[in-house]
Parts: sequence; C-alpha cells; structure tokens
Amino acid sequence: MLVLTPTWAKLFFYLFINLLLEDSIHPDEAYSLQDLFLKIPELETYIYFLSDLDSNYYQDKRFNRDKKMSDENSCWIDGSGLSSILKENNIEFTWGVLSAFKTNPHLSISYLPYAEGNPTFWIGSPTPQIKDAEFEIVIWDCASMLFIGMSEIIASKIKINFPMIKNLDEENRNRQHKPNRFKGN
Repeated sequence: MLVLTPTWAKLFFYLFINLLLEDSIHPDEAYSLQDLFLKIPELETYIYFLSDLDSNYYQDKRFNRDKKMSDENSCWIDGSGLSSILKENNIEFTWGVLSAFKTNPHLSISYLPYAEGNPTFWIGSPTPQIKDAEFEIVIWDCASMLFIGMSEIIASKIKINFPMIKNLDEENRNRQHKPNRFKGN
C-alpha cells in the first residue's frame, strides 16, 4: 500500500495539473484548439481519442477513420494529423474531449468520454475519463478549454502561451462554498 507522506503528497499533487482556460471578453485573448497546437508543438507527439465532438466541421475523413466506433462523433487520430486538419481549416469546436496517449493503446473503448453535461470537471480534482490516458483536453461549450492531468512540462508551456489560464483545482475549491455557475444550466 502506498502511503503518501506530506513531502510525497506534495510531489504527487504537482506531477499532474488541471487547468482552465476561459473565454475572454478581450479580443487579444481569444484562443482555439488550433492556437494550442501551433503554440505547443509537443501536443503533436500524442495519439488522440476524440469523443463527444461537436463542431462546425465534419468533412475530413481523418475524423472518422475507425468505422467500428459506435458513436460517429468519436475516432482515433495521431497528433500530427489532427494538427494538420486544424491548420488547414477554421474549425470551431462547441464540445469535445481529446484523450491523449503516448503510443497507440489499441484499447477497446467501452465508455466514451464526454464534455457536454459532465459535472465531474467542476468538483475536486478531475482525472482523465479513460484510465490509461496521459491527459485530456476538454472543449466546454465553446467558452472554455479544460486541461485534465497535464504534466508539469506541458502545463508550464500552456501557462506561458495563455497567461490568463487558471488552476482548475483551485477554482473548484473556491466554487465549493459558492453557488456553482455550472449546475442547472
């Protein structure tokens, strides 16, 4: 059994970071998934399972490579392919979950990660919905991007490129004693 001493607990807490990037009223602070992949090229090195996708763009066949998927809004795609699609097209995502893997996991996905209506993001310290995922990028109602389980290295690059970003876990702790703006909406 793993026992976390205060020192180890602190180390464990900082190994994985949850971040929240909310839409801003300032035009110079606008962002997109395309911006994210342009500013942080390391994201191209992952393989993504995309699920609960809702966007203004469905024409690219690379979004539907695995015809065995039970949900037409889910697919596997490598990071460079996704980045290429994002660079070639002006895609606006309303909802979506990008579950990242270092290698092709050959997983049979029985539970599809979802964003729309998922309350678990706004409680405590969320974790990726697929157990073996390195991290998740969640597009929430066009207005926010959540980064779940990010490594310190990638999180620091996100923070540098998007200085208005917030720590999701801290936001959830602060929200704990206030009316939750995400409940009942």
